[in-house]
Amino acid sequence: MASRRLQESNRDNAGDFIGDCAVTQSCEPCMKTNVSKTATVYCNDCDEFLCDTCKNPHTVYKPGKHDIAIIKGIKSVRVVMDMERMDMCPKHGKKKMKKEFYCKDHSKFCCIECRAKHKKCDRVEKLADATADKWSELHALKQALLKLESTIIAECKHSETGLNESIAMISSQVDKMRDSIIQLFDQAKQVLLSEAKDFKTAEIKLIGKSVTLLPK
Repeated sequence: MASRRLQESNRDNAGDFIGDCAVTQSCEPCMKTNVSKTATVYCNDCDEFLCDTCKNPHTVYKPGKHDIAIIKGIKSVRVVMDMERMDMCPKHGKKKMKKEFYCKDHSKFCCIECRAKHKKCDRVEKLADATADKWSELHALKQALLKLESTIIAECKHSETGLNESIAMISSQVDKMRDSIIQLFDQAKQVLLSEAKDFKTAEIKLIGKSVTLLPK
């Protein structure tokens, strides 16, 4: 019975996921005071998820013992998120008072009635205005990121062009150095050949003179 009722229960603010999914269930009485605690048991009589602290009144102070089921013993709790009342004030939801303000000083959402208690707070904004401001900030941030992206791409392309030009310049310089070295070798070769020919001519002449001086 407990498992079936757990699977079919619809819980407001049960978690951060929308749709049919397995989540860690929060204690419902604690959530009413904006406190987040993990539920450990489920009361079938009250149809509530309870933490270790909140379960005590259900077993001690109320007449009779309630039908308590330990959540840990249940392998999986299937929760269908009900988003219908997510915009309702937790204190005045029964009056169908919606969250219309946000108090930055206390980090709380407020309805019109709650707003009266935050008169002395300096930073209370309408949700519509705050949303519009955030949207404007996000849009400006998006444009800045797009501009930065374009700048980075342009710089990368410029760097790529510069690298290509540098590589081409290095290649040209190496070719020039190669041509200069070849030219120097050719010049040295011609000098050596010329000196060798002169030496050969001089030696032949010397040999010719020596032959003529020999006695016949």
